[in-house]
Amino acid sequence: MAVLTGEGHEVGAGMPELYARIMADADAFFAKGELGFTSGELCRLVGRPTTPIGDTVAAEVVDGLDLS
Repeated sequence: MAVLTGEGHEVGAGMPELYARIMADADAFFAKGELGFTSGELCRLVGRPTTPIGDTVAAEVVDGLDLS
């Protein structure tokens, strides 16, 4: 079962069509950078500065290394 979304992405893997379309469309938006915004709204909501996910992952990788 393959489904083509409006962006031309083929999806399937036996998942329901609606879910497959949502996932494929979200992936297309991420690739275009359309879901990456810095309005500052999240920072205001949580009451602290936010950290980019890449910085968080990098810090956890370094913290997890046993350098002894």
